[in-house]
Amino acid sequence: MIKSNLDAFALQGRIELIQALFNNCRRKLVLKFIAYLEKHHTRIINYSYYQAEQLCSIGSGSV
Repeated sequence: MIKSNLDAFALQGRIELIQALFNNCRRKLVLKFIAYLEKHHTRIINYSYYQAEQLCSIGSGSV
């Protein structure tokens, strides 16, 4: 259940919901992941919206 929610929230750019999934977890890896999300939240977009509207091709890496 957490994995499917995590995937859906990530595609929607819903950082606050991802953080809520791990709210009670204090494992080092999870804390690093949450710190990453907080640092880069302005660059995390709603991929589902862009894909549905066919606004652009989305990918990562060198272009």
